[in-house]
Amino acid sequence: MAAIRQSFFQYIDQNFGHDTVHTMKIFATNNKKLANLENRKSFLIKCRRQGVFPAHIVNSFKCVHELLAENGPYINKIDRAINRFKKSILNLEIKQTFYKIRKTRNRMNEMRTCIRSRTSESIVEEFVHTQQEAYSNWYSRKDMTTSKKFARIIQIPNNDKETPSFNEKAILNATTLTIPANIEHLLSLGPNFALPTTSLTQVPFYHLLADTERILMTSTDRKIQDRNRCKIVNVTQNFIHGFHSMVETRDSTTKFCVTSTEIARKYLSTHPEICVLSADKGNRTVIMVREDYNQKMRTLVNDTTTYKKVRYDPTTRFQIGNNNIVKRLKDLKLIDYKTAKELSSNNAICPRIYGQPKAHKTELPLRPVIPNITAPTYKLAKFVANLLQASLHSPYSSFEFCKQVNNMSLPENHIMISLDVTSLFTNVPRHLVIRNIIHRWNEIHTQINLDLFLEIVEFLYGGQLFLFEDSTTSKRMEQQWQPTFAYHRGGYRIRFSHQQSYEFSTFRDYYFQKYVDDIFMTIPRDSGQLILEHFQQYRNQDCSSLEIEENGRLPFLDMTVIRKPDQTLTTEWYAKQIASGRMLNYTSFHQPKHKINVANNFIHRVCSLTNNKSIAEITKIIHSHLQSNNYPKQLINRLLHLYTSKTQEPEPPAVTQSQPSCQHPTQPAIMPAHPTPHNQQTPPPDQQNQGNIIPAVQNISIQSIAT
Repeated sequence: MAAIRQSFFQYIDQNFGHDTVHTMKIFATNNKKLANLENRKSFLIKCRRQGVFPAHIVNSFKCVHELLAENGPYINKIDRAINRFKKSILNLEIKQTFYKIRKTRNRMNEMRTCIRSRTSESIVEEFVHTQQEAYSNWYSRKDMTTSKKFARIIQIPNNDKETPSFNEKAILNATTLTIPANIEHLLSLGPNFALPTTSLTQVPFYHLLADTERILMTSTDRKIQDRNRCKIVNVTQNFIHGFHSMVETRDSTTKFCVTSTEIARKYLSTHPEICVLSADKGNRTVIMVREDYNQKMRTLVNDTTTYKKVRYDPTTRFQIGNNNIVKRLKDLKLIDYKTAKELSSNNAICPRIYGQPKAHKTELPLRPVIPNITAPTYKLAKFVANLLQASLHSPYSSFEFCKQVNNMSLPENHIMISLDVTSLFTNVPRHLVIRNIIHRWNEIHTQINLDLFLEIVEFLYGGQLFLFEDSTTSKRMEQQWQPTFAYHRGGYRIRFSHQQSYEFSTFRDYYFQKYVDDIFMTIPRDSGQLILEHFQQYRNQDCSSLEIEENGRLPFLDMTVIRKPDQTLTTEWYAKQIASGRMLNYTSFHQPKHKINVANNFIHRVCSLTNNKSIAEITKIIHSHLQSNNYPKQLINRLLHLYTSKTQEPEPPAVTQSQPSCQHPTQPAIMPAHPTPHNQQTPPPDQQNQGNIIPAVQNISIQSIAT
């Protein structure tokens, strides 16, 4: 081919001159350029139709993640500006490509006319035919390359507005039906995933106006109220006017959510025999047969040892009793008018019980859950629970437990164990709670006298009820516990058992720590059964399991306590095997600051609870979990850099005092866990955030589809 091409151009050079050869070569170059431009035009138009962006546009915004990583008042404007700018750049690039195509075609037409004027018609036809074949071959070759590139953009979540990745561990199909892939993909994102707004009727404008007026009325300045009203009106009108254009230019995530939502709603409406539930542990979504779910719930509520059926609805009776107690507290000037108004109940509704399947067990047993926020005694129980909470000197989060355990020295003959309490909230004996309150009354800081306080506790014990109804009947059950109050009663229950076991045990040097219904202890070797018997002597089957360390490692809460060769303890962040690793996905239609806070909280948790790994290993863990939830790599790196820079900032020098301060050793020895004396007042530690639950700010979520 090279010889033929050379002979052809030599023939043109000998017969028509060197300028003609030069013109033909320029025409061939422009012909190849035109094939590239036409292929690029098709690629860019497909990207715009699918709502995705080429890699060169996405990578150009890596530097902007620095602005998104730093929470500020303009983070939403920055996010919107990035999205608008990406679309504008893509549109301008398409227009520029069309312009180059027109310009190239015009130049080629001029050169074709020039060649025709200098050569014969047969030579022109032969040359043009050859260039058309070269154009087709080159276009086909480039089209294969761009098709693969476009497929990678669609399938791989490599930009911040791509279709969310599918988490296979987050979904469990416990039915015999084959669920469509789109529905499983959508449900695997979790109930907190916010869906896009596709219609103005989905926007709660009336609630928006009511909340806005309520906030504006907190200001006494009329000018400030009017100015803020004008700003809110402008923002709302701009949203309404730009909504239709926003819907027309949907990206791939919006199209996926809209399509999958419609498919899921139609499928669930045509299959009423299945239901979608949240699992008890592991942050998973379970699809169950509705009849199996109802049968398991009936088995739970028909347990006469735990629940008691009542013939009528006692909600009104407990509401009147609750308000009478609140009125007595107000008349005795034990609470002020504002507190009395908050504790009063006027429109109480009997809560409905539901079950969460335990996906980590084979038969999928249900864990009963009662949302007591509408119960008549909820507010009063929460008020009493806060009084009891101040006297329970236990860690309120895993961060405090980590600080206490790290670098703690363990004797040679001691081991670590953990105890798990079975059904703590339904197995709190009333007489033991009353006895423990009386025993530790000096530690409960309140102006309420003991007799009135015990009367309130007795009232709250019988003030819990729930409603369970199936397709034929509705049952109202009176329960033997109050969940809001039982959390802290359970703490009294476990601490009392701990004190008694300490008195009866024959050893002294051990460490005890409790977190809700989980207990961590360091005891002498071969003493685990003795501890278990001491805890169970107050109620049969109180502790369900005794877990002993294996190879110097013991999982507890969301960390693993590790015993090093020098007998000191350290911790590392731990995720159970049943955990799905699902958190708020970056493609969710939440506010950007919510997603940034989720990533920051996860980084803080992993870094704070891990003390035995290198920075590279910790960074790998963080990248693995966040990238599986579609967080961009550049954003993760920036957040890690900001967190590292904050934690490594030098602390200001301490102010010297005349009295010497008490310094703690770096490796404290295990001390006996004596009960706190009555005259010793220990302020409760600061309560820290537990978990990374971010509420959905949109009025539509995946949870609304399942229900």
